[in-house]
Amino acid sequence: MLLIFSVAVWIFHHFAHVAAQNVQHSQVQQLKIKAAQDISSWTLEDPDESPEASPSLRPDELLRRLKDAGLSYRLGSSAAGEFVFCLVRLPEQTAQANLAFYPIDLQLDADHAQRYASDLGMLLGLRSESCDFQEIDTCESYDSRTGEAQSPLGTLEDVWADLHMRFCPQIPRRVFQHYPLVSGLDKGNDQLSSILPPSQRLRMLLSLVGDDLPGAVGTMGPGLKLDQWKKPKFYNCLLHTCRNFGANRVARVAAGHTQREFPRAFSLYFLMQDPRDATFQRLRMKFGRPGSALFRHGLLSGVVDKQLPWSLQHYFGQQIGFYFAFMQHLFSYGFALSVLLAPLLAVYSVDWARHLVQAVAQEKPLFLLDEMVSEISDASQSRWPLWSLMIGLTTTIWGQCVIESWHRQEKRLARQWGCHPWRRALTRPSFRGKLAVSRVDGRLVLVHRNRRLFQARVIAVNLCFLSIWGIVFAVLGAIFLRADQVQVATENYASLGVMFSVASVLMYHLFRLVANALTEAENHRIEASWETSILLKKWALTVIVQCYPLLHLLFIRPYLWPCAYGNPELRQTLGIEQCEFWDQECCDQELRNGQVVLSFADVRGDAVLRHARQFIAGWLVSKIFMHNLLKWIIPRLWFSLHARSLPTLRRRLC
Repeated sequence: MLLIFSVAVWIFHHFAHVAAQNVQHSQVQQLKIKAAQDISSWTLEDPDESPEASPSLRPDELLRRLKDAGLSYRLGSSAAGEFVFCLVRLPEQTAQANLAFYPIDLQLDADHAQRYASDLGMLLGLRSESCDFQEIDTCESYDSRTGEAQSPLGTLEDVWADLHMRFCPQIPRRVFQHYPLVSGLDKGNDQLSSILPPSQRLRMLLSLVGDDLPGAVGTMGPGLKLDQWKKPKFYNCLLHTCRNFGANRVARVAAGHTQREFPRAFSLYFLMQDPRDATFQRLRMKFGRPGSALFRHGLLSGVVDKQLPWSLQHYFGQQIGFYFAFMQHLFSYGFALSVLLAPLLAVYSVDWARHLVQAVAQEKPLFLLDEMVSEISDASQSRWPLWSLMIGLTTTIWGQCVIESWHRQEKRLARQWGCHPWRRALTRPSFRGKLAVSRVDGRLVLVHRNRRLFQARVIAVNLCFLSIWGIVFAVLGAIFLRADQVQVATENYASLGVMFSVASVLMYHLFRLVANALTEAENHRIEASWETSILLKKWALTVIVQCYPLLHLLFIRPYLWPCAYGNPELRQTLGIEQCEFWDQECCDQELRNGQVVLSFADVRGDAVLRHARQFIAGWLVSKIFMHNLLKWIIPRLWFSLHARSLPTLRRRLC
């Protein structure tokens, strides 16, 4: 009888316990993160308002958000185990940056608290009556500051699986695996990879919202249309992500009120940026308000800020980074162009002023105003063609130097930003030296056998390069000396420009091979010094080749043969047909009839400028045609002929 009674009591207790568990499973404890009054901590406690206003998150999702924000937290449970609490410590700079989390309602079953903690690899601590953590070190407490290095929250696969399963289960998982995940908090440490860098996050969100995810990841095929972002589930993810990293007023946070509307700038441009970042704050202050004076000052200071392209590349990707790097490079060389043009402007101004003073001195004191204006106009017109030619020559050389130097900087940025799969070695493969112990890390490295011998070799090779140039131009000068002892009025300068364009292309390619061979003979140890040496040789090559013909037409020929201008009729009119081409005193004659009607000096000046303009016109047109022919037409024509003739040749051989 007693046995039957004991069995009945046991059955009654069993069913009562099961019923209680069912009741407990049906009752969900609602918890919420709320700011404390002193803004120094965040506590997880019972909500005091309707939970329908905020989304529900699992504990692991909540803790991931805390970790991604860089906050240290402690997790624990009550003594009876009926609820879980969380204490989040905000650093002082975080509170000053006005960072506030939007209210998060945490659906947590009391019986599943231990399972959630074990899934996360954490043990729950005990909460005292004063709502403080126990300061003693027990195995039942967990501190993120000491435990995150041992058990990081979320691996790469976990984060992608969570994103794929919760938001886009209908999209193939391989699409998400195209994006590499790195840590936004500890860059370069692959062990704590839990969030995307800002540029990747921004690109992915904009691609998701714009239904262009396949185009963003570079997949082929018909593509995947992502219309599910308009649904509440995915839209809430984007909305609350912006709110999560949005900025709030300190006063509102202190009063316990969270800003419900996120700033417009965050939603349009900085969807996933962290306002606590000092670099982000600096970019926002510079470029956040285009109409302000600070924006204009930011543009000017951005020319000399070498870290600006790196910051923009980190936040907005490599295309934006390369664009701003090129603009910075272009404006930096623009200052160099202004320095080059300043002496030319000064010479032109002094020459024009001297000519004006001479013109005014020849007039009577009571001349009319319109005559003065006419003299000023004549003085400027007589000097402007030479000035325009010098401006065009300087700008042409400057543009080629800018492009050559940008190619080098572009390759360096591409290597440093990881655009190339290869890494440039510290020591060049062709370097010849001796093994020595490094003073930095004690490794065996190749060094120069004698540093002074290397410097002497560099000087000797550059002198050899200049000597080769001197010999070549001496030969060309001798050829021009024989050809220039004729009347230059009979030459076709447009045809000479075309011929020089073809010859300059051949000379440039020939001397580029010579420059590469001589630079290899210098035996540079690292790639940077080799690039600097070859770049200086290319600059010298460009300046000499492009400047020599114009300098010859504008200065050398008028100085050596000042009388070799004008047609035979004009020379006979002035009576200088018997003068030697080098005798300037003999040919500088003027025809007067009360005033100067015809002057050979004016004829010579007009002829020099006219010949230079004709030469430049033929040279530039031929240069553009040669560039397109060598770079675009011939390679495509050769590929087309090769593709058509190869199958025919194979059929004949078979």
